[in-house]
Amino acid sequence: MLTLWLPAIIFSQNEPTDCEEVDLLSYNDTSVCGQAINLTAIAGLDNYSWSTGSDNQFTSISLPGTYTVSTSYNSGNFVENGNFNEGNSNFSSSYTYSATNLYPEGTYSVTTNANNVHTGFTGLGNGNFMVVNGATSPGLNVWCQDIEIEPETTYNFSTSVITVANGNQALLQFSINGETIGTSFSAPNTTGTWSEFNATWNSNTSTNAEICIVNQNTSGGGNDFGLENISFSTFCTSSESITVTEIDPANATIFNVDDLCESGPIVNLNAVDAGGTWTGNGISNTNTGAFDPNLAGPGTHNITYTIDGACGDVNSLDVTVVQETESSITA
Repeated sequence: MLTLWLPAIIFSQNEPTDCEEVDLLSYNDTSVCGQAINLTAIAGLDNYSWSTGSDNQFTSISLPGTYTVSTSYNSGNFVENGNFNEGNSNFSSSYTYSATNLYPEGTYSVTTNANNVHTGFTGLGNGNFMVVNGATSPGLNVWCQDIEIEPETTYNFSTSVITVANGNQALLQFSINGETIGTSFSAPNTTGTWSEFNATWNSNTSTNAEICIVNQNTSGGGNDFGLENISFSTFCTSSESITVTEIDPANATIFNVDDLCESGPIVNLNAVDAGGTWTGNGISNTNTGAFDPNLAGPGTHNITYTIDGACGDVNSLDVTVVQETESSITA
């Protein structure tokens, strides 16, 4: 498997950042020799899209060619006070604000606990969040903010939503400059659970935008929800390709050698393909395959030759060293 890594990329909230090319692959070429291998992109991204059709971090391939992996991410956040940590500020609403009491319908508050502002509401935020007693009039702007944008740029509009009372779930939709975008989305069907929704939008020639979250539900008896983590970010895409070539598999077959005398000279072992590594008792040079009978000593020694790589090979051979015979002549 070819594993490709990249350090994590971090963008600070409320600091709009231009899109940057992300180095998705650590290597731009590799090879195959008839077997399948995994091409692996860096970890930690929200999404992956390979030209093979895979949407995982990796894709399995066995044929040569050029393969591309793509990703998308959001850069920066143009929204001020999207987490409501600054309370009821930096946004507008067609609903009526109340700090303590969300009666009747069509009112909202900013709090840490929905039950603080309505005895029938349940839900907690990660700090402050906007709690809404939904109105029965469709198309009212729950939350709006004016922002400066770049022309001919794609943006991602997102928010987290929670249901704070059982009944009809809120039916929400994003709106920009008075026109709804994306499809409407329902708040979770259980109380106390946060869900995230988003839609993308291209600015075309616009340089300013009034972004809004609109409630499309016309029913009471429910239709009560909370908003948090409102974000309007630059939608960025990045891609990178890797070229895979096909090569013949290596051949590590070792040529046979005759039995060697213990006191004989060093012998260089050889194989069909060069470039591998020699290991085993008696090998005095792992690169050249030099075998020293005296170093090995008498006996049968298993020698291994390894050619590394995706198309590598391994082969072993027994080399026999014969003990030297001592002789003498007596009177």
